[in-house]
Amino acid sequence: MRRLDKPKAVSRRVRDAVERAVAQVEAAALDARAHGELGMLYEANGLSAEALSCYGTAASLDASDPLWVLHGCYAFLALGQQGEALQLLKDTAVMYAQCAPLQQQLGDLAYEAGDAATAESAYRAAQTAAPEALEPLVGLAQLAFDSGRAAEAAVQLEQVVARDPRYRAAHFLLGSCYRDLGRAADAERETRLGAGGARRRMRDRLSERIDGYELDLERIVQRATGLLDARRPDAALALLERHAAAFPKDARIPTNAGNACLSLGRAADAIVWYDKALALAPDQFLVHANRSNGLLTLGRADEARAAAQRALDLSPSHGASWLALAHAHEALGAAAEAEAALRKGVESDPRNPALRQALAQTCTNAGKLDEALEHARVQAELVPEEWRVFAQLAFAAADARQPDEARAALEKTRALAPADPDRAQVEAAVLELLAQ
Repeated sequence: MRRLDKPKAVSRRVRDAVERAVAQVEAAALDARAHGELGMLYEANGLSAEALSCYGTAASLDASDPLWVLHGCYAFLALGQQGEALQLLKDTAVMYAQCAPLQQQLGDLAYEAGDAATAESAYRAAQTAAPEALEPLVGLAQLAFDSGRAAEAAVQLEQVVARDPRYRAAHFLLGSCYRDLGRAADAERETRLGAGGARRRMRDRLSERIDGYELDLERIVQRATGLLDARRPDAALALLERHAAAFPKDARIPTNAGNACLSLGRAADAIVWYDKALALAPDQFLVHANRSNGLLTLGRADEARAAAQRALDLSPSHGASWLALAHAHEALGAAAEAEAALRKGVESDPRNPALRQALAQTCTNAGKLDEALEHARVQAELVPEEWRVFAQLAFAAADARQPDEARAALEKTRALAPADPDRAQVEAAVLELLAQ
């Protein structure tokens, strides 16, 4: 068991929880689960050395549970000791052959160490233990691709992305396979879909519980924003709701909870959260801008305009403020004011794609078709991975009687979303427009 060596290294909330858990361990020194629970508390709050000590003790007291070993491996990795993590899993691989997450992690570490034979054996063991899991299939696909078997790897990865389109690392690797197979357009699409993606760890029953041990505010906020960026607002909101009462004076909790509610279409709940955030930090312009959007959803256009104006007063150079004000003006029937706000927004924040999209649509509605096309072009440069952006460019080019550019934009939509039924409908509409 490891006690905390640095009193100022963690928050008081974490320290108090650790002291309670340590007391429980001292009262049951031979109980593997007590040591493991303390290890989970340490792991959840970034105290990796302490977690490693606890997991090691738990594993020595109860060799029947492979997850003490697996999470000891994770602690080694968090400490930058990759070699020790790999050796730990190699030493226990035969004993825990039926533990899919452990075998998967062994495969990943062996692959990174250049040991393809061990990696393949571990991935196949993980696949046998958990046939429905996607992570072993991605590992085997990586090995097949590295061995020059791109077609085999592509088949495996196509199964992965069909079952989970959000698995970006699988998309990226599939793009590499398609490139080797001479399928350039497919390769470009998959590479864009997979940009920035990382290989996943398999979840296990400790991983599910460790989330509940998270007590450090900075880690909670970081994880919530990561979930929002990954388009998982439901998970972000659940995390924030679980911890909101513990941090009543930090505006980031209600701010991100409001953002999650807005993404989920729960505008009334978003307003409640945003009001809590502004009571703590009234000068957050993005909260005012997002609150304006929520008010518009609720049909409260006058209040939305006031909120947008407050955002603009606080940050006149940020496009989100101008965009919120334009939407509010539009909802109130003030088309000229809405267009003026969009133009000022583009002037202040020229690389804001949402502003460009809104101004392109406004220009189209006003019959300013050449200008609409210019804004659509800029938006496509700013968001090259989104097929709907090229769909708008295709419409703008067709409206401006630029058929070659419209067809080129349609080609981009095909490359980015070949099987999307909405895209097929858009293409038909653009082609009909070109035929007129």
